[in-house]
Amino acid sequence: MKLNFSNKKAGWYYSMGFFCFTFGMTYLMPLWYKTFCEKTGYTGLGLKRKDFDYGKIHDPKKIHRKFKIIFQGSSEPELGWSFFPLQDTVEVNAGETVLAFYRAYNDSPNPIIGISAYVVQPDEAVQYFNKIQCFCFDEQMLNPKEQVDMPLFFYLDPKICDEPLMFGQDEVRLMYTFYKAQDQTLANLLRDHPNSPLNRPPAANPAI
Repeated sequence: MKLNFSNKKAGWYYSMGFFCFTFGMTYLMPLWYKTFCEKTGYTGLGLKRKDFDYGKIHDPKKIHRKFKIIFQGSSEPELGWSFFPLQDTVEVNAGETVLAFYRAYNDSPNPIIGISAYVVQPDEAVQYFNKIQCFCFDEQMLNPKEQVDMPLFFYLDPKICDEPLMFGQDEVRLMYTFYKAQDQTLANLLRDHPNSPLNRPPAANPAI
């Protein structure tokens, strides 16, 4: 049996070549990695602050995108109230807080309890309408000829700027409506009580 020395010699060369290549890669990898980090600013934990332009995170057009808020108010005839916003519109940036007011006036001769609900249009803006303080869904009792200003404190979530269905739509409409509450027990007790404070000078109807 004859040994094939040429094959053994070639195998030895291949083994040595693979060893040298592996050793060289292990030695050079840190140098390449360092060079890569210096060129790109990458450190393995994030980007260097001094080399990164944070202004590129957001589209400037979206940061300064304004929305026109349109206010509307109404009341059902059975309630006997006048109800309307004290401002027609405001223009704000997304994320900017807004303080608005609605005015309610009881034009009836009796105390009445009302409750309000609201609608936001377009429908795609509903999930971005965030109330901080609101009179909606709370019962409100007004004495005869009494008026009250009701605050509405809210903001539009900045994520509305990334809503595809709101692209090209910069108006948001808030419509509040007051209804007569089903439970008028407290109002009736106040009306019928012998010491009722309802004998007060009437106020002028601000809607006239």
